[in-house]
Amino acid sequence: PWHKNAMEPVSFAKSLSKALRRGCCGAPAAAWGPTILPIVASLPVSPSDDNQTKKKDEKESQPLPLLVVSSLWEGRKSAAGMADALSIVSAVAECVTYLMLRRPKKQQDSS
Repeated sequence: PWHKNAMEPVSFAKSLSKALRRGCCGAPAAAWGPTILPIVASLPVSPSDDNQTKKKDEKESQPLPLLVVSSLWEGRKSAAGMADALSIVSAVAECVTYLMLRRPKKQQDSS
């Protein structure tokens, strides 16, 4: 999903995370909350998955989907009201469920 001419995934995730931590600046979460799961699903798991990206510090080595979801969780504190907070929690639950189901299964020892 991330092509050469597209925005760098790390920059995109950081910018999105900044907006999410602010609760999308008061925009109704019911309007933007459902768009978070497709975005999280399209992000590479780690910055090293993208050849153009170089790890500069430990925060950048955090899985990008986790960075976005944790920022979304922080953003619930900035929600305009209870309905927005509930929409944010719902979006977090969707994303976490998806990420848990997507993670690779550990191989069991055959001994």
